[in-house]
Amino acid sequence: MFTEPKVMEIYCIADDFCKNITSHQEKHMIEKVHILTNPIV
Repeated sequence: MFTEPKVMEIYCIADDFCKNITSHQEKHMIEKVHILTNPIV
């Protein structure tokens, strides 16, 4: 069983990872471009 400090440590590691991956994703994302100005309905 995990102790409270260990759970907090795991949470902080996961939080830091998510912040880093989000930053990298934003750098490599393709901007949304509207290819069709008049979409076919």
